[in-house]
Amino acid sequence: MVYLALISVLGDVLTKSESRFYMLPVWVSLTSGVFLLLTISMANLARIKKLSPMGLIRNELLSHKSISEAVNNKRFYFISIMGLLLISVWYSGNAQLTLIFYMVLLFSATFFYFFAKILLLQIIKYGRRFQLINRLSLLNLERHQQPVLLQITSFSLIFSLIILIFLLRTELLDNWQSQFPEGTPNHFVINVQTYERAQFEAYFKKYEIETQGLYPMIRGRLSHINQQTINQAVAKEAQAHNALHRELNLSVSDIFKIDNKQVSHLSEHIPLSIEKKLAEALNIKLGDSLRFKVDSQSVDGVVVQTRQVKWDSFQPNFYIIFPPGSLEQYPMTWIASFYLAENNKSQLNQLMTQFPGITIIEVDEVLKEVQFIINKVSAAIEVIFIFIVIAGGLILSASLSSTMASRMYENAIIRTLGASAKQLRRCLMVEFIIVAILSALIAVLLAECSTYMLYHQVFQMEYQLHPNVWLAVVLLSLLIICGLGNIVVNKIFTQSAHHSLTQQME
Repeated sequence: MVYLALISVLGDVLTKSESRFYMLPVWVSLTSGVFLLLTISMANLARIKKLSPMGLIRNELLSHKSISEAVNNKRFYFISIMGLLLISVWYSGNAQLTLIFYMVLLFSATFFYFFAKILLLQIIKYGRRFQLINRLSLLNLERHQQPVLLQITSFSLIFSLIILIFLLRTELLDNWQSQFPEGTPNHFVINVQTYERAQFEAYFKKYEIETQGLYPMIRGRLSHINQQTINQAVAKEAQAHNALHRELNLSVSDIFKIDNKQVSHLSEHIPLSIEKKLAEALNIKLGDSLRFKVDSQSVDGVVVQTRQVKWDSFQPNFYIIFPPGSLEQYPMTWIASFYLAENNKSQLNQLMTQFPGITIIEVDEVLKEVQFIINKVSAAIEVIFIFIVIAGGLILSASLSSTMASRMYENAIIRTLGASAKQLRRCLMVEFIIVAILSALIAVLLAECSTYMLYHQVFQMEYQLHPNVWLAVVLLSLLIICGLGNIVVNKIFTQSAHHSLTQQME
C-alpha cells in the first residue's frame, strides 16, 4: 500500500521506468517483516518449548523464573537487529549510508530517552513537593517509568520529523527567495562569443534589461601548487575537492590591490585572486604560486588576494581571477546575469533568435522546479508519516498493554477503597497529558535546533522561532496520545473491581 501510494504521489517526478510497479520492494518488505517477526517472537516460542502442559494451564509462561533464565532473549534480539541491518544494506546498496542512518537514529533515540528521563524525574519531584499533580498520577508515572519513556522517545522522533518536513515545505525556500531585493538577476546567459559582445551589450541597453555586465570566462585546470603536482602539494583528505577534478572557469578583472612588500617576484608571475574557501581547503596562502593548464599551455601566477564570494548572489562568480592582459590570447566566452520580469519573458525568444549560439538558464524556473520536487517529496514523506504515526500508536498500545494487568489490579484495589471510575480516569488523563506535552516539547526543541542549522549554515538567513508550530504540535500530540491512550485503557473502567481482583488472584 505504501509503495503504491508513493508511486502515485511521485509520478510526475519519477521516470517511466521508475514509476512502474515492481515486485522487488514487495518481496523485500514481506521478507524483512517475516524475518523480524520470527526472530523477535522466537524468545517466547523457546519458552513454550521448555514449559510443561501443567505450567501452561497455570499461566506460568511469563512468570516462571527458571524458564526466563533458560532462554537467552538477547541472542534473538541481536539476530533481529543484525538481520534488519543486512536487509537495509542490501536494499539501499550503500553500507556506509545505512550505518550512518542507524547510528544517527540510535544517537537521537538515546538522547531523547535520557532527556525525557531527566524531565520526567523533575516533574515527579516538583509535582510531589508543590502538590501540583495528584499523587496517584505521580505514582503511575513512577511505577511505569520505562513504558512512559518509550512512548515519549517514539513520539518525539515522529513529531520532530513532521515539524522539519512542514517547515521545509512551507517556508524555508520561500523565505530564502524573499531575502533577495527586487531586481535580483533571475537569468544567466553563457556562451556569448567575443565577436558578439558589442552587439549583445547594445541589445541589453536598447531594451533596458538590468545586468551587471558581461564577464570573460576561460577554461583552465589547476595542475601545480608551488611547483609541485596536486598529489604532492595537497593533503590526501583535500584531494577529493571538486575543483581539482575538473576545469575551472577562470576570469579576468581589475580588482587587485597588490602590496609588493608582501609578495615578491610579481614581475615574473601573474598576480591571482582566489576564492577564500577554496584557498583554505587546499591550504593555499598569499605568495603561493599556481600553475594552470589553459588550452594545452601552462600559465603561472602568484596568489596576491583572497576573496569572500557569495555564491547565492545570482551574479557570475569565479574561483580564480586574473588581471587584464593575462588571458586574452586564449579562447574565451562571456557570461552575464540579468533580471527579466515575468511579463517580459517573450524577449528571451527574440534574444535566442538574434544570438542562436547562446545558452540561457532561467533561474526562476529552476527554483520553481526545486519547489515542485520538494512539495512532491514532502507529500511522499507525509504518506510515510501516516504509517509512522500508526506505528507510534501501536507502540503506545503495546506499552500500555504490557502494564495493563498491574494497572487493572491497582485500580481495582483503589476502587474497592472508595475511588470512582471518573477519578481514576482523570488520573490516567494527567499521565497521558504529561507524556504528550513532553513528547511535543522535545520534538519542538530538536526541530528548532535543526531548522536553526539549516537557516544559518545552508541558507545564510536570519532565523525566527515558530510559536504557531509549537501550539499545533502540542495539540496534535494531546489528540493522538490522549485519544489512543483512552481507547486502550478503557477496559480498566468497564471491568468490575471484583472481576479484576479475581482474575489477578487466579
